[in-house]
Amino acid sequence: MDENAKINKLRRKLEESFSQSSIGEERFVPNAKENAWLDENCLKRYLIARDWSVSKSCKMLHESLLWRRSFKPDSISIDDIKPVHDLGTTYVNGFDKTGKPIIYMKPGAYNPNSAEQKVMFLVWILEKAIRSMDKEKKVEKMCWILDFSEYGSRAKSSDGLQVAKESASILSNNYPERLGSCFILNSPWYFSAAWMLISPFLAPATKKKIHWISGSKDKIFDGLKDEIDSSQLEEVYGGSNKIKYDSVDDYRREIEWEKSNLKKLQS
Repeated sequence: MDENAKINKLRRKLEESFSQSSIGEERFVPNAKENAWLDENCLKRYLIARDWSVSKSCKMLHESLLWRRSFKPDSISIDDIKPVHDLGTTYVNGFDKTGKPIIYMKPGAYNPNSAEQKVMFLVWILEKAIRSMDKEKKVEKMCWILDFSEYGSRAKSSDGLQVAKESASILSNNYPERLGSCFILNSPWYFSAAWMLISPFLAPATKKKIHWISGSKDKIFDGLKDEIDSSQLEEVYGGSNKIKYDSVDDYRREIEWEKSNLKKLQS
């Protein structure tokens, strides 16, 4: 069966599942926003994540729809996660050579916020990265750079492992085939122990996209240059991208985007 036939079969099976499922006493019916989310590219990502098994993909999609209706990831306002956002340690800046948005995560500042807010922020940054993807060029994945260079000097959060496990589960179960690559820089020695606990929650294909780099700036640049052009890579990693992230400016831009988006929805 070819790719398009599988996608069409999945759509039919998904529609059948809606007629047989319910939330409380009401039948589950996708709303307009959910139907828009269920486009051909979405169905294909879920099929790939489940090795093109229509039944497994249908189950995964149905569970994601229930999660999205409950969590409302595309309705999170920057004001909902502002305390975490203002730390300025996780943000989108630039694109790799194939157009994937680059998400930088630099755990260095103590994060006193609740586990719930931290997870909500992660979902918000995922949705923001997805918004920045060039749909005409069929960009669907993102590139992560996790830099632990300043992690050793920070005060550790007691809920760090809980947040990491829940985040990995959300990424794997509700954002399949969204990860293009992930570069983990200068991770502390004890991170390998945490990785052993987190990695079972990730699909095998996802784990293959994760690369570990340690050492000097030159070594890090060598590990990143094949995927990220120097013009898009921050200077601290040997690149020439001089744009420095500013959480205040980013907050202002997001507020403007939310206002503009609200007007579109109301028109």
